[in-house]
Amino acid sequence: MNFTSPPPPRKSRQGATLIEAVIAVGVLAVAVPLIFATLAQSGESSLDAGAETRCSWVIPACVEELRAASYNQSQLLGEIPAGKEFSDISLAFSESGKALSKLDPAVYAQGIRDKRVRYIVSMTATLPEQENSTTSSATPIRQLRLRLEYPAAAPSGSRNKIDFYTRLP
Repeated sequence: MNFTSPPPPRKSRQGATLIEAVIAVGVLAVAVPLIFATLAQSGESSLDAGAETRCSWVIPACVEELRAASYNQSQLLGEIPAGKEFSDISLAFSESGKALSKLDPAVYAQGIRDKRVRYIVSMTATLPEQENSTTSSATPIRQLRLRLEYPAAAPSGSRNKIDFYTRLP
Protein backbone atom coordinates (compact mmCIF):
# COMPACT_ATOMS: atom_id res chain seq x y z
CA MET A 1 0.00 0.00 0.00
CA ASN A 2 1.33 3.28 -1.00
CA PHE A 3 0.17 6.12 1.17
CA THR A 4 0.68 9.59 -0.19
CA SER A 5 -0.09 12.68 1.72
CA PRO A 6 -2.03 15.53 0.19
CA PRO A 7 0.00 18.46 -1.07
CA PRO A 8 0.83 21.01 1.63
CA PRO A 9 -1.50 24.04 1.75
CA ARG A 10 -0.22 27.20 0.12
CA LYS A 11 1.06 29.85 2.44
CA SER A 12 0.15 32.76 0.13
CA ARG A 13 -2.47 33.13 -2.52
CA GLN A 14 -1.46 34.62 -5.83
CA GLY A 15 -4.11 37.02 -7.24
CA ALA A 16 -7.73 37.63 -6.31
CA THR A 17 -10.99 36.01 -7.16
CA LEU A 18 -13.61 37.66 -9.32
CA ILE A 19 -15.86 38.27 -6.32
CA GLU A 20 -13.08 40.09 -4.46
CA ALA A 21 -12.41 42.27 -7.50
CA VAL A 22 -16.11 43.18 -7.86
CA ILE A 23 -16.36 44.08 -4.17
CA ALA A 24 -13.23 46.25 -4.38
CA VAL A 25 -14.57 48.12 -7.42
CA GLY A 26 -17.90 48.65 -5.64
CA VAL A 27 -16.20 50.09 -2.57
CA LEU A 28 -14.14 52.44 -4.74
CA ALA A 29 -17.24 53.48 -6.70
CA VAL A 30 -18.84 54.63 -3.45
CA ALA A 31 -15.77 56.05 -1.69
CA VAL A 32 -14.20 58.15 -4.48
CA PRO A 33 -17.23 60.43 -5.12
CA LEU A 34 -17.66 60.91 -1.37
CA ILE A 35 -14.02 61.93 -1.01
CA PHE A 36 -14.24 64.44 -3.87
CA ALA A 37 -17.50 65.89 -2.51
CA THR A 38 -15.87 66.32 0.90
CA LEU A 39 -12.86 68.07 -0.65
CA ALA A 40 -15.11 70.43 -2.62
CA GLN A 41 -17.15 71.26 0.48
CA SER A 42 -14.03 71.92 2.53
CA GLY A 43 -12.76 74.32 -0.15
CA GLU A 44 -16.04 76.23 -0.06
CA SER A 45 -15.97 76.29 3.74
CA SER A 46 -12.47 77.75 3.57
CA LEU A 47 -13.69 80.57 1.29
CA ASP A 48 -16.62 81.26 3.63
CA ALA A 49 -14.39 81.36 6.69
CA GLY A 50 -11.94 83.69 4.97
CA ALA A 51 -14.72 86.08 3.96
CA GLU A 52 -16.24 86.09 7.44
CA THR A 53 -12.82 86.84 8.92
CA ARG A 54 -12.17 89.73 6.50
CA CYS A 55 -15.58 91.27 7.30
CA SER A 56 -14.29 92.45 10.65
CA TRP A 57 -12.11 95.08 8.98
CA VAL A 58 -13.57 95.40 5.46
CA ILE A 59 -17.02 96.58 6.60
CA PRO A 60 -15.69 99.24 9.05
CA ALA A 61 -13.35 100.45 6.26
CA CYS A 62 -16.38 100.90 3.97
CA VAL A 63 -18.29 102.82 6.64
CA GLU A 64 -15.28 105.10 7.14
CA GLU A 65 -15.03 105.68 3.37
CA LEU A 66 -18.72 106.66 3.33
CA ARG A 67 -18.21 109.04 6.25
CA ALA A 68 -15.22 110.60 4.50
CA ALA A 69 -17.22 110.84 1.25
CA SER A 70 -19.86 112.94 3.00
CA TYR A 71 -17.08 115.51 3.66
CA ASN A 72 -15.55 115.04 0.17
CA GLN A 73 -12.43 113.48 1.71
CA SER A 74 -12.76 109.90 0.47
CA GLN A 75 -9.84 108.46 -1.47
CA LEU A 76 -12.03 106.01 -3.39
CA LEU A 77 -15.61 107.26 -3.52
CA GLY A 78 -15.48 110.97 -4.29
CA GLU A 79 -18.26 113.12 -2.83
CA ILE A 80 -21.49 111.57 -1.61
CA PRO A 81 -23.56 114.23 0.17
CA ALA A 82 -24.74 113.30 3.66
CA GLY A 83 -28.39 112.33 3.90
CA LYS A 84 -28.70 111.39 0.19
CA GLU A 85 -29.70 107.99 -1.15
CA PHE A 86 -27.40 106.04 -3.45
CA SER A 87 -27.38 102.58 -4.94
CA ASP A 88 -24.83 100.01 -5.93
CA ILE A 89 -21.51 101.64 -5.23
CA SER A 90 -18.89 98.88 -5.28
CA LEU A 91 -15.39 98.69 -3.87
CA ALA A 92 -12.75 96.03 -4.59
CA PHE A 93 -10.75 94.54 -1.72
CA SER A 94 -7.63 92.39 -1.63
CA GLU A 95 -7.32 89.07 0.17
CA SER A 96 -5.80 90.87 3.14
CA GLY A 97 -8.79 93.25 3.34
CA LYS A 98 -7.16 96.34 1.82
CA ALA A 99 -9.40 98.61 -0.27
CA LEU A 100 -8.08 98.73 -3.83
CA SER A 101 -10.48 100.71 -6.03
CA LYS A 102 -14.03 101.67 -6.89
CA LEU A 103 -15.62 99.41 -9.51
CA ASP A 104 -17.66 100.38 -12.55
CA PRO A 105 -21.12 98.77 -12.68
CA ALA A 106 -20.17 96.69 -15.75
CA VAL A 107 -17.06 95.30 -14.06
CA TYR A 108 -19.08 94.60 -10.92
CA ALA A 109 -21.70 92.66 -12.90
CA GLN A 110 -19.31 90.46 -14.87
CA GLY A 111 -16.70 89.93 -12.14
CA ILE A 112 -13.15 91.15 -11.90
CA ARG A 113 -10.32 88.85 -12.95
CA ASP A 114 -7.50 90.82 -11.33
CA LYS A 115 -5.69 88.33 -9.09
CA ARG A 116 -5.24 90.93 -6.34
CA VAL A 117 -9.01 91.40 -5.93
CA ARG A 118 -10.64 88.75 -3.75
CA TYR A 119 -13.74 90.49 -2.35
CA ILE A 120 -16.24 93.08 -3.56
CA VAL A 121 -18.37 95.20 -1.26
CA SER A 122 -21.51 96.69 -2.79
CA MET A 123 -23.19 99.49 -0.87
CA THR A 124 -26.71 100.90 -1.02
CA ALA A 125 -28.23 103.68 1.10
CA THR A 126 -31.92 104.42 1.44
CA LEU A 127 -33.86 106.87 3.54
CA PRO A 128 -36.58 105.43 5.78
CA GLU A 129 -40.11 106.42 4.78
CA GLN A 130 -40.74 108.47 7.93
CA GLU A 131 -37.59 110.50 7.31
CA ASN A 132 -38.46 111.11 3.65
CA SER A 133 -41.59 112.98 4.68
CA THR A 134 -39.95 115.04 7.44
CA THR A 135 -39.02 118.58 6.56
CA SER A 136 -36.58 119.19 9.41
CA SER A 137 -33.25 120.85 8.79
CA ALA A 138 -31.31 117.98 10.40
CA THR A 139 -29.43 115.60 8.15
CA PRO A 140 -31.54 112.47 7.71
CA ILE A 141 -30.15 109.12 8.79
CA ARG A 142 -29.62 106.68 5.91
CA GLN A 143 -30.07 102.94 6.16
CA LEU A 144 -27.01 101.27 4.67
CA ARG A 145 -26.74 97.80 3.26
CA LEU A 146 -23.16 96.65 2.83
CA ARG A 147 -22.84 93.34 0.99
CA LEU A 148 -19.55 91.46 0.97
CA GLU A 149 -19.40 89.29 -2.16
CA TYR A 150 -16.89 86.60 -3.04
CA PRO A 151 -15.16 85.31 -5.13
CA ALA A 152 -14.70 88.54 -7.06
CA ALA A 153 -14.01 86.75 -10.35
CA ALA A 154 -17.51 85.24 -10.49
CA PRO A 155 -20.44 87.09 -12.10
CA SER A 156 -22.55 88.99 -9.59
CA GLY A 157 -25.42 86.49 -9.66
CA SER A 158 -23.26 83.53 -8.67
CA ARG A 159 -21.18 85.10 -5.90
CA ASN A 160 -21.63 84.19 -2.24
CA LYS A 161 -22.95 87.16 -0.26
CA ILE A 162 -22.86 88.31 3.35
CA ASP A 163 -25.13 91.27 4.18
CA PHE A 164 -24.55 93.90 6.87
CA TYR A 165 -26.94 96.68 7.82
CA THR A 166 -26.25 99.92 9.67
CA ARG A 167 -27.39 103.53 9.81
CA LEU A 168 -25.33 106.56 8.90
CA PRO A 169 -26.08 110.28 8.36
